Amino acid sequence: MTAQWARRALPFVGSLVILAVLAARVDLGGAVAAVDARSATLLGLALLVYGGVSLVLEGLALARLLPQTRLSLATAMRIKAASYLLAVLHFTLGMGALTLLLRRRAGTDIGRGAGAVLLLAALDLGVLIALCLLCVAWTGTGAAEVRLSVVMGAALAMMVGFVLVRTPRSLGGPLDRMRALPVFEALAATPLPRLVEVAFLRLLFVVTLVGLVNAALRSFGISVPVPDLVVGVTIAALLSVLPIAFGGLGTGQATFLWVFRDYADQETLLACSLLLSIGIIAMRATMGAVFAREYAREARELAAAEALTS
Repeated sequence: MTAQWARRALPFVGSLVILAVLAARVDLGGAVAAVDARSATLLGLALLVYGGVSLVLEGLALARLLPQTRLSLATAMRIKAASYLLAVLHFTLGMGALTLLLRRRAGTDIGRGAGAVLLLAALDLGVLIALCLLCVAWTGTGAAEVRLSVVMGAALAMMVGFVLVRTPRSLGGPLDRMRALPVFEALAATPLPRLVEVAFLRLLFVVTLVGLVNAALRSFGISVPVPDLVVGVTIAALLSVLPIAFGGLGTGQATFLWVFRDYADQETLLACSLLLSIGIIAMRATMGAVFAREYAREARELAAAEALTS
Protein backbone atom coordinates (compact mmCIF):
# COMPACT_ATOMS: atom_id res chain seq x y z
CA MET A 1 0.00 0.00 0.00
CA THR A 2 2.83 2.39 0.90
CA ALA A 3 4.57 1.73 -2.43
CA GLN A 4 1.29 2.30 -4.28
CA TRP A 5 0.73 5.64 -2.58
CA ALA A 6 4.33 6.59 -3.27
CA ARG A 7 3.85 5.95 -6.99
CA ARG A 8 0.67 8.02 -6.99
CA ALA A 9 2.32 10.89 -5.13
CA LEU A 10 5.48 10.92 -7.30
CA PRO A 11 4.09 13.19 -10.07
CA PHE A 12 2.85 15.76 -7.55
CA VAL A 13 6.13 15.70 -5.61
CA GLY A 14 8.11 15.89 -8.84
CA SER A 15 6.19 18.95 -10.00
CA LEU A 16 6.64 20.68 -6.65
CA VAL A 17 10.37 19.96 -6.55
CA ILE A 18 10.99 21.18 -10.10
CA LEU A 19 8.88 24.30 -9.59
CA ALA A 20 10.67 25.01 -6.29
CA VAL A 21 14.06 24.81 -8.02
CA LEU A 22 12.87 27.15 -10.78
CA ALA A 23 11.38 29.55 -8.22
CA ALA A 24 14.76 29.78 -6.51
CA ARG A 25 16.41 30.77 -9.78
CA VAL A 26 13.78 33.03 -11.33
CA ASP A 27 12.23 36.24 -10.01
CA LEU A 28 8.63 35.21 -9.28
CA GLY A 29 7.56 38.82 -8.93
CA GLY A 30 8.78 39.50 -12.43
CA ALA A 31 6.98 36.43 -13.72
CA VAL A 32 3.69 37.56 -12.15
CA ALA A 33 4.17 41.05 -13.57
CA ALA A 34 4.64 39.58 -17.07
CA VAL A 35 1.03 38.34 -17.10
CA ASP A 36 -1.58 40.86 -18.20
CA ALA A 37 -5.17 40.76 -19.40
CA ARG A 38 -4.14 40.76 -23.07
CA SER A 39 -1.81 37.77 -22.83
CA ALA A 40 -4.29 35.79 -20.72
CA THR A 41 -7.14 36.52 -23.13
CA LEU A 42 -5.16 35.60 -26.23
CA LEU A 43 -3.94 32.39 -24.67
CA GLY A 44 -7.46 31.52 -23.51
CA LEU A 45 -8.79 31.93 -27.06
CA ALA A 46 -5.94 29.80 -28.43
CA LEU A 47 -6.75 27.07 -25.89
CA LEU A 48 -10.42 27.05 -26.91
CA VAL A 49 -9.53 26.65 -30.59
CA TYR A 50 -6.93 24.00 -29.81
CA GLY A 51 -9.31 22.07 -27.55
CA GLY A 52 -12.03 21.86 -30.20
CA VAL A 53 -9.82 21.16 -33.23
CA SER A 54 -7.61 18.63 -31.44
CA LEU A 55 -10.59 16.69 -30.11
CA VAL A 56 -12.08 16.38 -33.61
CA LEU A 57 -8.73 15.16 -34.96
CA GLU A 58 -8.38 12.69 -32.05
CA GLY A 59 -11.86 11.31 -32.75
CA LEU A 60 -11.24 11.03 -36.49
CA ALA A 61 -7.96 9.15 -36.00
CA LEU A 62 -9.53 6.77 -33.49
CA ALA A 63 -12.52 6.04 -35.73
CA ARG A 64 -10.40 5.55 -38.84
CA LEU A 65 -8.00 3.21 -37.03
CA LEU A 66 -10.87 0.96 -35.91
CA PRO A 67 -13.23 0.91 -38.93
CA GLN A 68 -14.35 -2.66 -38.23
CA THR A 69 -15.95 -1.52 -34.96
CA ARG A 70 -18.12 1.11 -36.69
CA LEU A 71 -17.09 3.57 -34.03
CA SER A 72 -18.79 6.87 -34.85
CA LEU A 73 -16.93 10.16 -34.74
CA ALA A 74 -19.22 11.47 -31.99
CA THR A 75 -18.62 8.41 -29.80
CA ALA A 76 -14.88 8.49 -30.44
CA MET A 77 -14.76 12.15 -29.42
CA ARG A 78 -16.83 11.50 -26.27
CA ILE A 79 -14.70 8.66 -24.97
CA LYS A 80 -11.48 10.50 -25.82
CA ALA A 81 -12.72 13.55 -23.91
CA ALA A 82 -13.72 11.33 -20.99
CA SER A 83 -10.19 9.90 -20.81
CA TYR A 84 -8.75 13.41 -20.36
CA LEU A 85 -9.76 13.37 -16.69
CA LEU A 86 -7.15 10.71 -15.86
CA ALA A 87 -4.72 11.89 -18.55
CA VAL A 88 -4.30 15.08 -16.51
CA LEU A 89 -2.46 12.99 -13.89
CA HIS A 90 -0.33 11.22 -16.50
CA PHE A 91 -0.82 10.29 -20.12
CA THR A 92 -0.52 6.54 -19.38
CA LEU A 93 -3.57 6.71 -17.09
CA GLY A 94 -5.49 8.41 -19.87
CA MET A 95 -4.42 5.67 -22.29
CA GLY A 96 -5.67 3.01 -19.88
CA ALA A 97 -9.00 4.79 -19.46
CA LEU A 98 -9.39 5.11 -23.24
CA THR A 99 -8.64 1.40 -23.67
CA LEU A 100 -11.37 0.51 -21.16
CA LEU A 101 -13.90 2.76 -22.86
CA LEU A 102 -13.03 1.34 -26.27
CA ARG A 103 -13.72 -2.15 -24.96
CA ARG A 104 -17.23 -1.18 -23.91
CA ARG A 105 -18.17 1.32 -26.62
CA ALA A 106 -16.41 -0.23 -29.64
CA GLY A 107 -16.42 -3.88 -28.59
CA THR A 108 -12.64 -4.28 -28.76
CA ASP A 109 -10.88 -6.54 -26.29
CA ILE A 110 -8.31 -5.07 -23.94
CA GLY A 111 -5.29 -6.17 -26.01
CA ARG A 112 -6.55 -4.80 -29.32
CA GLY A 113 -7.85 -1.61 -27.74
CA ALA A 114 -4.53 -1.03 -26.00
CA GLY A 115 -2.75 -1.68 -29.29
CA ALA A 116 -4.79 0.97 -31.08
CA VAL A 117 -4.19 3.51 -28.31
CA LEU A 118 -0.46 2.74 -28.22
CA LEU A 119 -0.22 3.01 -32.00
CA LEU A 120 -1.74 6.50 -31.94
CA ALA A 121 0.71 7.56 -29.23
CA ALA A 122 3.62 6.08 -31.21
CA LEU A 123 2.48 7.90 -34.35
CA ASP A 124 2.41 11.18 -32.43
CA LEU A 125 5.95 10.65 -31.19
CA GLY A 126 7.11 9.48 -34.62
CA VAL A 127 5.64 12.54 -36.34
CA LEU A 128 7.26 14.85 -33.80
CA ILE A 129 10.65 13.15 -34.18
CA ALA A 130 10.37 13.35 -37.99
CA LEU A 131 9.54 17.07 -37.81
CA CYS A 132 12.41 17.58 -35.37
CA LEU A 133 14.89 15.86 -37.69
CA LEU A 134 13.60 17.94 -40.60
CA CYS A 135 14.09 21.14 -38.62
CA VAL A 136 17.57 20.13 -37.46
CA ALA A 137 18.54 19.28 -41.05
CA TRP A 138 17.15 22.63 -42.14
CA THR A 139 18.97 24.78 -39.59
CA GLY A 140 21.88 22.56 -38.52
CA THR A 141 22.44 20.45 -35.42
CA GLY A 142 22.71 23.49 -33.18
CA ALA A 143 18.97 24.12 -33.16
CA ALA A 144 18.01 24.37 -29.49
CA GLU A 145 21.22 22.42 -28.76
CA VAL A 146 19.30 19.21 -29.37
CA ARG A 147 21.28 15.98 -29.21
CA LEU A 148 20.83 14.83 -32.79
CA SER A 149 22.23 11.38 -32.04
CA VAL A 150 19.52 10.75 -29.42
CA VAL A 151 16.72 11.88 -31.72
CA MET A 152 18.07 9.84 -34.62
CA GLY A 153 18.43 6.80 -32.36
CA ALA A 154 14.78 7.09 -31.33
CA ALA A 155 13.74 7.46 -34.97
CA LEU A 156 15.81 4.42 -36.00
CA ALA A 157 14.35 2.30 -33.19
CA MET A 158 10.80 3.20 -34.23
CA MET A 159 11.53 2.39 -37.87
CA VAL A 160 13.05 -1.00 -36.99
CA GLY A 161 10.08 -1.83 -34.77
CA PHE A 162 7.64 -0.84 -37.54
CA VAL A 163 9.40 -3.05 -40.10
CA LEU A 164 9.64 -6.04 -37.75
CA VAL A 165 5.93 -5.92 -36.86
CA ARG A 166 4.76 -5.33 -40.44
CA THR A 167 7.00 -7.78 -42.31
CA PRO A 168 5.25 -10.97 -43.54
CA ARG A 169 8.43 -13.01 -43.05
CA SER A 170 8.93 -15.26 -40.05
CA LEU A 171 11.16 -13.78 -37.35
CA GLY A 172 11.62 -16.93 -35.34
CA GLY A 173 9.68 -18.48 -32.47
CA PRO A 174 9.79 -15.86 -29.67
CA LEU A 175 9.59 -12.84 -32.00
CA ASP A 176 6.72 -14.34 -33.99
CA ARG A 177 4.80 -15.07 -30.78
CA MET A 178 5.40 -11.55 -29.53
CA ARG A 179 4.33 -10.09 -32.86
CA ALA A 180 1.12 -12.13 -32.71
CA LEU A 181 0.04 -10.49 -29.43
CA PRO A 182 -3.23 -8.53 -29.72
CA VAL A 183 -1.47 -5.34 -28.62
CA PHE A 184 0.49 -5.31 -31.92
CA GLU A 185 -2.51 -6.13 -34.11
CA ALA A 186 -3.36 -2.51 -34.94
CA LEU A 187 0.15 -1.90 -36.30
CA ALA A 188 0.48 -5.30 -38.01
CA ALA A 189 -2.99 -5.60 -39.57
CA THR A 190 -3.93 -2.04 -40.50
CA PRO A 191 -3.63 -1.62 -44.31
CA LEU A 192 -0.81 0.71 -45.25
CA PRO A 193 -3.08 3.32 -46.97
CA ARG A 194 -5.22 3.56 -43.83
CA LEU A 195 -2.10 3.76 -41.67
CA VAL A 196 -0.84 6.65 -43.80
CA GLU A 197 -4.24 8.33 -43.46
CA VAL A 198 -4.16 8.02 -39.67
CA ALA A 199 -0.55 9.23 -39.60
CA PHE A 200 -1.62 12.32 -41.56
CA LEU A 201 -4.37 12.99 -39.01
CA ARG A 202 -1.80 12.69 -36.23
CA LEU A 203 0.44 15.11 -38.16
CA LEU A 204 -2.39 17.63 -38.15
CA PHE A 205 -2.86 17.00 -34.42
CA VAL A 206 0.84 17.64 -33.75
CA VAL A 207 0.69 20.80 -35.88
CA THR A 208 -2.18 22.11 -33.71
CA LEU A 209 -0.04 21.48 -30.60
CA VAL A 210 2.91 23.35 -32.10
CA GLY A 211 0.49 26.11 -33.10
CA LEU A 212 -0.81 26.35 -29.53
CA VAL A 213 2.72 26.72 -28.13
CA ASN A 214 3.47 29.35 -30.77
CA ALA A 215 0.27 31.24 -29.88
CA ALA A 216 1.20 31.10 -26.18
CA LEU A 217 4.65 32.52 -26.88
CA ARG A 218 3.33 35.25 -29.15
CA SER A 219 0.67 36.24 -26.61
CA PHE A 220 3.65 37.26 -24.42
CA GLY A 221 5.40 38.99 -27.30
CA ILE A 222 7.90 36.17 -27.86
CA SER A 223 8.78 35.22 -31.45
CA VAL A 224 10.53 31.88 -31.94
CA PRO A 225 11.66 30.48 -35.34
CA VAL A 226 9.67 27.46 -36.46
CA PRO A 227 12.62 24.99 -36.26
CA ASP A 228 13.41 25.85 -32.64
CA LEU A 229 9.69 25.83 -31.85
CA VAL A 230 9.29 22.28 -33.19
CA VAL A 231 12.44 21.10 -31.41
CA GLY A 232 11.18 22.58 -28.15
CA VAL A 233 7.81 20.83 -28.43
CA THR A 234 9.57 17.56 -29.26
CA ILE A 235 11.79 17.78 -26.19
CA ALA A 236 8.76 18.57 -24.02
CA ALA A 237 6.91 15.56 -25.46
CA LEU A 238 9.86 13.25 -24.77
CA LEU A 239 10.09 14.53 -21.18
CA SER A 240 6.35 14.03 -20.67
CA VAL A 241 6.88 10.27 -21.08
CA LEU A 242 8.63 10.31 -17.70
CA PRO A 243 6.06 9.90 -14.88
CA ILE A 244 7.70 12.57 -12.73
CA ALA A 245 5.34 15.53 -13.05
CA PHE A 246 1.62 16.26 -12.71
CA GLY A 247 0.21 17.16 -16.11
CA GLY A 248 3.67 18.26 -17.29
CA LEU A 249 3.73 20.98 -14.64
CA GLY A 250 7.37 21.64 -13.84
CA THR A 251 8.95 19.77 -16.73
CA GLY A 252 7.16 22.07 -19.16
CA GLN A 253 8.52 25.15 -17.39
CA ALA A 254 12.06 23.75 -17.27
CA THR A 255 11.85 22.95 -21.00
CA PHE A 256 10.61 26.45 -21.84
CA LEU A 257 13.37 28.13 -19.87
CA TRP A 258 16.05 25.97 -21.47
CA VAL A 259 14.91 25.75 -25.09
CA PHE A 260 13.65 29.31 -25.58
CA ARG A 261 16.15 31.15 -23.38
CA ASP A 262 17.60 33.05 -26.35
CA TYR A 263 14.26 34.64 -27.21
CA ALA A 264 12.99 36.11 -23.93
CA ASP A 265 13.93 36.70 -20.31
CA GLN A 266 13.36 33.90 -17.80
CA GLU A 267 10.54 35.70 -15.99
CA THR A 268 8.47 36.05 -19.17
CA LEU A 269 9.16 32.46 -20.22
CA LEU A 270 8.16 31.16 -16.79
CA ALA A 271 4.94 33.18 -16.84
CA CYS A 272 4.08 31.97 -20.36
CA SER A 273 4.81 28.31 -19.63
CA LEU A 274 2.92 28.32 -16.32
CA LEU A 275 -0.14 29.93 -17.86
CA LEU A 276 -0.01 27.46 -20.76
CA SER A 277 0.38 24.39 -18.51
CA ILE A 278 -2.37 25.50 -16.13
CA GLY A 279 -4.62 26.31 -19.09
CA ILE A 280 -4.13 22.88 -20.68
CA ILE A 281 -4.71 21.10 -17.36
CA ALA A 282 -7.88 23.14 -16.68
CA MET A 283 -9.20 22.60 -20.21
CA ARG A 284 -8.67 18.84 -20.18
CA ALA A 285 -9.98 18.44 -16.64
CA THR A 286 -13.12 20.36 -17.60
CA MET A 287 -13.66 18.31 -20.76
CA GLY A 288 -13.07 15.12 -18.79
CA ALA A 289 -15.52 16.16 -16.09
CA VAL A 290 -18.20 17.00 -18.67
CA PHE A 291 -17.92 13.52 -20.19
CA ALA A 292 -17.21 11.70 -16.92
CA ARG A 293 -20.66 10.14 -17.15
CA GLU A 294 -19.08 7.75 -19.65
CA TYR A 295 -17.28 6.17 -16.67
CA ALA A 296 -20.46 6.11 -14.59
CA ARG A 297 -22.31 4.45 -17.46
CA GLU A 298 -19.59 1.81 -17.74
CA ALA A 299 -19.84 1.07 -14.00
CA ARG A 300 -23.64 0.71 -14.13
CA GLU A 301 -23.55 -1.58 -17.16
CA LEU A 302 -20.81 -3.73 -15.65
CA ALA A 303 -22.75 -4.04 -12.39
CA ALA A 304 -25.91 -4.98 -14.27
CA ALA A 305 -24.07 -7.59 -16.33
CA GLU A 306 -22.59 -9.15 -13.21
CA ALA A 307 -26.00 -9.20 -11.53
CA LEU A 308 -27.50 -11.09 -14.48
CA THR A 309 -24.73 -13.70 -14.52
CA SER A 310 -24.72 -14.27 -10.76
